[in-house]
Amino acid sequence: ADDTVLMGKSAQVVERALHHIQHTALQYNLKLNLGKCVVLKQNGHNTVHFINGTAVPHKNQAKYLGVILRQDCSSHTDIVSRIAKARAGFNKLQKFWKHTDINTQWKLKVYRATFIPMLTYGMESTALTQPLTNRLEAFHAQCLRKVLNIKATYYTEVLNPSYETTNNHDVLTAAKSTTILATIQKQQLKLLGHIYRAPNSDLTKDVSF
Repeated sequence: ADDTVLMGKSAQVVERALHHIQHTALQYNLKLNLGKCVVLKQNGHNTVHFINGTAVPHKNQAKYLGVILRQDCSSHTDIVSRIAKARAGFNKLQKFWKHTDINTQWKLKVYRATFIPMLTYGMESTALTQPLTNRLEAFHAQCLRKVLNIKATYYTEVLNPSYETTNNHDVLTAAKSTTILATIQKQQLKLLGHIYRAPNSDLTKDVSF
């Protein structure tokens, strides 16, 4: 079965739902992989138990569908992980591009199709802080500079002041690209429209409004 999340206002509610799932699963000869089950607590201290009495391990964070969830609701770990993963992949691609005659427009297409989703997947429900947004935008600009072969501002302002400086806004314009924040906001509006059009009985709409 696919990944499953149980959410409740108390440990008792979650435990009751967990036991129901386990008992129902046994009727179909299915069982949970207990070693992969974790519980994240928010403003609570009670323990959740499996039907055999064993406590569900408590963690401060867990990975769910590619997104790192933290019990304090911070997105810091997830954003840092996304950027690190994207940077590693982009650096490998740069080594390949140096030995090819692929044009700039094709490189931009590959970047948009591969790395923008890495940075923005599932972010429509994330509360981004300004420092995290700055990290995403900085990485975005760095990648575009490398694709367009535009020197970093550090090089033009410190190492070689005689070289013309190109700010990040101009880099985005040259790449005909939007900011990462604009991409995320577009996803947020799409999700909001989906929730708003849902029937009043929909749980997500009830929680949102």
